[in-house]
Amino acid sequence: MFKFVICLAFAAIFALGDAQTSCGGYLTATYSPQDLTSPSYPLAYPNDLNCVWVISGLSPTDQVEIQFGILDMEAGGDFLKVRDGDNANAKILLLPLTGYVNRTYNFASSYGSLYISFTSDDSVVGTGWSSQFRIVPIADTTCGGNLVMGTAYQYFSSPGYPVQYPNNSYCVWTLTAPAGKQVLLTILHYQLEPCCDNVVVKRGTTQSSAIIGYIFGASHTDRHYLSSDGILVVRFRSDESGTFQGFEAKARAVTVTGTTSTPSPPFNIGEFS
Repeated sequence: MFKFVICLAFAAIFALGDAQTSCGGYLTATYSPQDLTSPSYPLAYPNDLNCVWVISGLSPTDQVEIQFGILDMEAGGDFLKVRDGDNANAKILLLPLTGYVNRTYNFASSYGSLYISFTSDDSVVGTGWSSQFRIVPIADTTCGGNLVMGTAYQYFSSPGYPVQYPNNSYCVWTLTAPAGKQVLLTILHYQLEPCCDNVVVKRGTTQSSAIIGYIFGASHTDRHYLSSDGILVVRFRSDESGTFQGFEAKARAVTVTGTTSTPSPPFNIGEFS
């Protein structure tokens, strides 16, 4: 595969200190994987880097994913961050990555863009990282939907649950409560491919809406989420390889009592009626 590194000078936007290498740029994802690496990869990257890439799809509704292989950075000094959006204030997916990591990480946007930042300090360096990004191909669009909440629980799940979900699934449920009420969502149990398949819970329908849940791996412990303005969005996606049992969830409308603000999870569901 043709390999390239895109490094554009953003001198007016990103100050790189004394570093001799500038990096970053606006990239457009397609359905064919494209390569993106740290500066000088597989040689050591420079000190004092502040690199930013914004990766967008061909349309605002495209979901963009990026997959990283082995990462080699100074632990606690150099960081790679992936944000679900097109700016520095967007929610960080998972945690900032640092140190030597010998595993695959796969991140996907909720909507049209990913914001990738890579910084290094003025001391130890590593060989950095390599990645590939693309638009997520969607094979199963029969799942998801708009659910209007009542006081009784409504149940929904990944496609085929409890049988394994298919590859390349992309499902979005919009949960809406009546005026004056909130949506209480409970993820009952889940078994997802740890690296690459996930469930995202958001308070709102836009890319800038707050992410309050990012779920991957497996658990049989209930996880509760509460809306702040009567709407929750639940997004499930799977990549092109490796499927598991999936997840099951329930949701209903509740009245928030005994509190003047909407708490963030985890919380005691006994606070609501």
